[in-house]
Amino acid sequence: MKFVIVFVLAALLTACGASTPTKSEQEAVAPSAPLTGVVPTMADTMIAKADALFNVGRLLEPEQDNAYLYYRAALMLEPKSSTAMAGMQAIMLAELEKVNELMAKGRLAQAQRQLKQCSALFPGEPSVERVQVELDGLKKKRNLRPQATVKVAEPTSHIEVIKLDGADLRARNESVKSLLVGVALQIKHTHQGLMIYARSDAEGRWIYKQMREAVTGYRIRGDIRIGGPELHLLEPFE
Repeated sequence: MKFVIVFVLAALLTACGASTPTKSEQEAVAPSAPLTGVVPTMADTMIAKADALFNVGRLLEPEQDNAYLYYRAALMLEPKSSTAMAGMQAIMLAELEKVNELMAKGRLAQAQRQLKQCSALFPGEPSVERVQVELDGLKKKRNLRPQATVKVAEPTSHIEVIKLDGADLRARNESVKSLLVGVALQIKHTHQGLMIYARSDAEGRWIYKQMREAVTGYRIRGDIRIGGPELHLLEPFE
């Protein structure tokens, strides 16, 4: 994420500095009347872009064009910008609200994954730490170890294994998307369980997102684990 922010800054600074007029050129085109408006700074431009993305719900996605990215870039230029800080705070609260909703539904493992991402984006934030304490308390009530995902034994019989191509996943191309859509439709018909084995949590979430969107309104039941990449189709849940 930091690399992307630096890249955006570099691109904008290059664009702004590509054709700086000379003093004589500035005098030649100077307006006859003084300007009354204030010329926006680069940070102002970043904040305006971030506000626009925030208003359409693009808080953290897509990866290279989201509100968080531009607010962070603005703060790199003007660390004391109250507007940029307020924008970051609004994103953090929105992400924590998602965590609270998952906790209320008892989906603690998913809540922990969401909160882990939030902690990485907003390190040391008291609000994030308070939610973590609350989540740990809920885990203890269910005899779960804090910071750990529930370890559920996977059935050893009637498992259908579908191998996924690592290169296709990295490219996120149409080939792997079509495969995932087909598997999702099969699960909707058979009501099988799903275990996603992916090389990273982000990759696993992306796989699940493609399948969930393919069967809107149907809940695919399963979990994500590190491994593979492959899909395990389990016996239908009772």
